[in-house]
Amino acid sequence: MKKIIATLLCLQTLSIATAQQLENKVPKEADVVVSSNADNVFELIKMSDIDSSIIGESLLKKMNRKRKDDAFSSVGDMGVNINANAYYFYKKTDSVGYHGFMVELKDRAVYESTVKTNKYKTIEQERGFSYVQGYSNFTIWNDGMLLNLSGDRNRDYFKKHKARFEKLKEEKESNYRLQKRLTKTWVKEEAMRVMNLHRNQSIAVNSEFKKAVKKGAAMTFWMGHYGSFMGKMMESYGGMNEFSTMFGMIDTKNPNIYGIESISANLFFEENQAKVLMETKVSPSFQKSFKKIYGKRMDKNLLKGFDGTNVMAYWGMSVDTEAALNEYPLMLNSIYGAMFPKFKEEIDVAGGMVAMLLDEKAISELITGDALFVLNDFKKEKVSYTTYKYNEDYERTKVTKTKDAFVPDFTVMVGSKRQDMLAKLLGIGQKYKLVSKEAKVYKVDLPKSELPIDLYVVLKNEVLYVTSSKTRAFAIERGVSYNSGKHGKDLRKNATVVYLNPNRVLSAVPKNMIGKSNAKYLKFSEEHVQSITLKSERFRGNTMKAALSLNTTGKEENTLKLLLKMINTFGK
Repeated sequence: MKKIIATLLCLQTLSIATAQQLENKVPKEADVVVSSNADNVFELIKMSDIDSSIIGESLLKKMNRKRKDDAFSSVGDMGVNINANAYYFYKKTDSVGYHGFMVELKDRAVYESTVKTNKYKTIEQERGFSYVQGYSNFTIWNDGMLLNLSGDRNRDYFKKHKARFEKLKEEKESNYRLQKRLTKTWVKEEAMRVMNLHRNQSIAVNSEFKKAVKKGAAMTFWMGHYGSFMGKMMESYGGMNEFSTMFGMIDTKNPNIYGIESISANLFFEENQAKVLMETKVSPSFQKSFKKIYGKRMDKNLLKGFDGTNVMAYWGMSVDTEAALNEYPLMLNSIYGAMFPKFKEEIDVAGGMVAMLLDEKAISELITGDALFVLNDFKKEKVSYTTYKYNEDYERTKVTKTKDAFVPDFTVMVGSKRQDMLAKLLGIGQKYKLVSKEAKVYKVDLPKSELPIDLYVVLKNEVLYVTSSKTRAFAIERGVSYNSGKHGKDLRKNATVVYLNPNRVLSAVPKNMIGKSNAKYLKFSEEHVQSITLKSERFRGNTMKAALSLNTTGKEENTLKLLLKMINTFGK
């Protein structure tokens, strides 16, 4: 019995090892990792869905171009295991940025037949691996996996070590040819190294990466050290040698230069919704600041002027202005002091001066940090424009004409506790004939050539309203309170919300402005799309969370099938 149990445990271990062998080959020092979860994908679609898609048909056509009797009938027959997870990684070094793509092989011989019939005449053998090398990439495989690796050379690195590389030049070899040759060699060496990685050298032992991969996700994006990654990218581009001389070398070993430790995103395909859930982990030194700035709720007064039952689009945000002004000098020193170490003292003094000059309390009362922009509709307006008329002697005369234009009907709401100060500012506008007043509604009086729409301003209940609708302005001034509905709840719950109803927007635009060539996009949207939303939660703990969602009508079985249908529709 013990032998049977031991055998079963051994088989289970081997099974797990096989399923995770690609993950075990992703370098642990990778800056970016993207993984696909095949199990979650093929719970939603079948291989036949891929084969019948425009992508599958195109791939089969390409792969079968030179094949006769042994032509493939399915994408899954090409030697690559489509039903297994796949990985992409990006690893930045001082000399080369490596892009790697890994898949599992199902049938080595079949895959090698595709290589020979489509591009390469010979397959090289080395250290137990097969490989082909192109102009800018290297593809290597064994019985179980395939890696395609390409490299972007860092030109500044070659400039910095010019004297050393001059000694490596072949006869009459240009700098460009030398750089390409060396990069090609380094890519090959890196590919060989990756193929021979042990598990303890891979991303599989990184607990933060493992936590980033969410249950049910079809795909996961992970950037483990945002600050150091951005520092390395800045070194690679934009003349970093001169930059370093002037400002000092960026501390690329500090993973939290920008106050951010890591960023992750997971893609989900559900029945009526496709969504990306994003998480940004904030470094301990910034967490208190983020909590103060992004921890407040939107004032209910702001929502009284928001009709959530009849809206095309809106964008709302809520931050604590006083906290932002108080915390900004501290954050400024942490971020830019690390970016420009030679000027750390100067940046510290500049931040202190900003803090001394600003009256955070007064500014936060004038502008509280609550803001909401609402697109209510589009309307036709007569707008003026300037053109020129020429006589027989080609003398030019300025002519003002009018034309019909579709302009947005919108309302902007901004929280303010100092409406007395705003009233004084509007009073100055009246003095200079830039603003007029009817009852308690102000109207901006600028020529149509400068401002093609009418704008009305209302100060009410600690909110500054700016709207293009005279009717709405007077309704707000009278104290009409709209029903913000579920949108109001979302705005109160989150720090930022962006909402778009594309069909309402498209229905307001004249059909002749859309054009016949775009008719299929319009029809697809009307049939399948309900709304697009982006919600960023208030800051909690050490993480900023956000969700980008495409909400559908549910006419397809799930949103992954809808995606394939969209590709087929738009790709023809």
